[in-house]
Amino acid sequence: CMSPRRTISPSKAEEKATGMSILVILILIMELDNGKKLTCCGDESFHPCAGAYVENSEWLMHEAYCLYTQADIFSPYEKHHSTVKEACEIAEKLGVKHLILYHTEDRNLKERKKLYGEEGSRYFHGKLYIPDDLEVISL
Repeated sequence: CMSPRRTISPSKAEEKATGMSILVILILIMELDNGKKLTCCGDESFHPCAGAYVENSEWLMHEAYCLYTQADIFSPYEKHHSTVKEACEIAEKLGVKHLILYHTEDRNLKERKKLYGEEGSRYFHGKLYIPDDLEVISL
């Protein structure tokens, strides 16, 4: 992992010569008007290299494709996604205060908030949001 302020971009020739592969992690970090930090981990499961960017965020947006208890049904890992449990564990470990779970499966829409909230609250003790599509959350 690299520090948040340092980047390394090997050329294609260096990559080929060393057999080195490149990991691209897309993280969106935004400073809000009140000075608080909002971080979005993108559309893939969390990578430990992103920890320095996420740590102590006031707000974290993290995909949670399905409940951990339903991973065998929805196969999130095949799609490079996380479960509610995993997203909540990461947020708890990194000191996040508000967690927004998005990019979810759509079979449990009517019960999603309840089900995701129940599973997530076992692992995350901050404020947990499971928004409906087009729902607005005031930051």
